[in-house]
Amino acid sequence: MVMTRFSISLSVALSLLFGCSTPKEEVVGKPPAEVEQARNAQMAGRIQIEKEAPQRPTHHPEALALLPGWPLQEEGRRFTARWDAASTPVPLADIPSLNSIPVAEAIFQPGEIVRWTQSVVGVYRPRFYQAKTGTEVEGYLVTAEYRTGEEVFYTELNPREQVIVYMYAGSGLCYMGIRGKLVEGLCPDPDRFTGDFSQEDLAKRFHPPERIWWVFVGNPGQGGWLALDDRFVVDIE
Repeated sequence: MVMTRFSISLSVALSLLFGCSTPKEEVVGKPPAEVEQARNAQMAGRIQIEKEAPQRPTHHPEALALLPGWPLQEEGRRFTARWDAASTPVPLADIPSLNSIPVAEAIFQPGEIVRWTQSVVGVYRPRFYQAKTGTEVEGYLVTAEYRTGEEVFYTELNPREQVIVYMYAGSGLCYMGIRGKLVEGLCPDPDRFTGDFSQEDLAKRFHPPERIWWVFVGNPGQGGWLALDDRFVVDIE
């Protein structure tokens, strides 16, 4: 049998066509390794990793009591705080504490009035008094939202039992620590208690030896707590 050049070429072509194996399905369409790496790098560049929040300091003392409001509030008096220093950025804290984290800053001009929305007083060193005899004490329990007038407190102190006075609230009332409760009630008097009664003015008599007065400046999420230190002049009206 004589094969022509055309029949030989056709035989070779058929052999190549049916002799080659079909590529495996699992590797069809898989990009080269360097292409896959480039895609991963591009995706990682679009992911924004949040910065780790700064660690809160813990080496400063915390206030023994954090009192809502301000001194003489019970007399219906308000206060103004005026910046009395050179214009400079002042950090604002996330909480009213020495162990706070700066979250914003404010700049006041000399003589500028601080526009505050909240006020609290942190007492670090209060005053102490003791009952002379069995003494009845009553008042209202105080919470972070101030007192509601519904949480009435009553107890009878034992002779020489201690009462902690944190701050004078006005109108003869004090913020006090009594048996582990924060109470607003009548301030201790020399007839029923022993302690320091040398000052005639009640606001001075029950003024805590160490305190920090904080005000919140700005709006929630866009402001922070500011300590009213000696750079401010505070006037209680």
